[in-house]
Amino acid sequence: MNTYFKGTVNIYKGFEIDIEDLPESNDVFVSKMECSISDWEKNCMEVVWLTIPESKNQLICTALSYGFQFHHTEEDRLILLKKMHPDAFVIPYASHYIGVGGVVIDDQNRLLVVREFYRNGSSAHYKLPGGTLEENEHIEDAVIREVFEETGIKTVFQSLVCFRHRHHFRFGKSDIYMICLLKPLNHEIVREKEEIAEALWMDVDEYLAHDHVHALNKEIILATLKGNHLLKKDVEGYPVDQAEYEIFLP
Repeated sequence: MNTYFKGTVNIYKGFEIDIEDLPESNDVFVSKMECSISDWEKNCMEVVWLTIPESKNQLICTALSYGFQFHHTEEDRLILLKKMHPDAFVIPYASHYIGVGGVVIDDQNRLLVVREFYRNGSSAHYKLPGGTLEENEHIEDAVIREVFEETGIKTVFQSLVCFRHRHHFRFGKSDIYMICLLKPLNHEIVREKEEIAEALWMDVDEYLAHDHVHALNKEIILATLKGNHLLKKDVEGYPVDQAEYEIFLP
């Protein structure tokens, strides 16, 4: 039996324990950990990363007893880390959400707007359709999807208008709200019935003068009308597969 944990060393001198090398037995885990810690110290590792799947959750308490700390969780696993010295630098886990809002204006100068159920009453207001990006989803794809899900309107992405950055949002994390200009391909609204209380086309001037429109949304529409947006572009020679990135330039 191998007395050390198998794994790989990343470019930051961090040792990543192979998840397939985790034993079922706590005793075997302890034996491997005792040998491996000495080896990591000898090889001047900065940090050790340990991923424990849900199926081996019995190892969590033992890992904590060896100085591992929680870093983040995924749906079926917990990721822990051990700093091999107090000054080892570790990038925090994801600190932001990214949301999108769609500015959809038709050829009659009407803006597509929605009113959500949870904002009924004195705080009810008309907003842009939109929502949160899903994992590995592009901004362009997300805003087209969200607009269609909430209103039934199919669209084509045109440009990135502006964005808003806000702290202390969901779960205390920060939020980036990306505003995109879209061109509608149809006009018949099919409202999403669980979250959306109302979806309609509203004249742009009426929206800008409406008492139940947030000041930020009015500024967004004014910025949209001024132009000078960012366009999505592919950059020749950029060393990443096109499916993995989006670049917006003037």
